[in-house]
Amino acid sequence: MPLAALAVAASVLAGCLGTTTDSPAPVDIQSPGTWTPLAPMPTARQEVAVAELNGRVFVIGGFGPG
Repeated sequence: MPLAALAVAASVLAGCLGTTTDSPAPVDIQSPGTWTPLAPMPTARQEVAVAELNGRVFVIGGFGPG
């Protein structure tokens, strides 16, 4: 994982593992032996729930800064 993370959420989808952290809201996809950064989430969140439905990953709840 390219960035140390605390209170992360993960979802396994089509053989890939996506993770998020609370700052600066990065999203990474993991393939065998490598991590690739994707576009960041619009709002940094922590202690979220993650679900996959029909090939899409949803990040739900949690709280942001402030």
